[in-house]
Parts: sequence; structure tokens; C-alpha cells
Amino acid sequence: MRLSAMVIYGYEIMKQLCALDFSNIVEGTVYTLIMRLEENKLVDIDFTRGPPRKFYRLNEAVSARTGKFLGQIELYLKQTKRIKSKIKSNKHEYFC
Repeated sequence: MRLSAMVIYGYEIMKQLCALDFSNIVEGTVYTLIMRLEENKLVDIDFTRGPPRKFYRLNEAVSARTGKFLGQIELYLKQTKRIKSKIKSNKHEYFC
């Protein structure tokens, strides 16, 4: 299932992170990130009846930001490889 198609609430996010071996992430971090996603209008929110819960779904605005983020990571990796290569070849010159 695509992440953007998932509808999930905060506690379930914590359970899934633990299942993926991210058990060292504290609840406060997850809820802070969720609040930032809300503030930046990157999630759609549904409320439930009964026990009050907010269910979150990533929206279309995330796609544009994800593409930009991945581009930044690719640039970082390319620059890191270049630096490693210069260090291995003992060329101590400016990298830019």
C-alpha cells in the first residue's frame, strides 16, 4: 500500500515505527512531526466518533515536497562521493 493512501492515527504510527525497528523514537517526536504536517497542510484529517481520534492521510501537497527533498538528497550523495574520491586520491584542494 502506498504511504499516501494510508489513513492512520498517531498511536498506530508509533506501533508501526516500533515494528520497523524504530523503537527509540519517542512519542513526543512523532506527535511534533504530525503537528508540523498539519501546520503545513500536508495531511488531511478525519475525526472519529466514540473515542476521539484524529486519522491522518498524506495529501497531494506532499508529492511536490517529496520530489524536492529527494533531489536534495541526490545532490548531497553526489557531493559526498566527490569529496570521498578526492580524499582517497589525496587531493587536498577546494571542493567547490
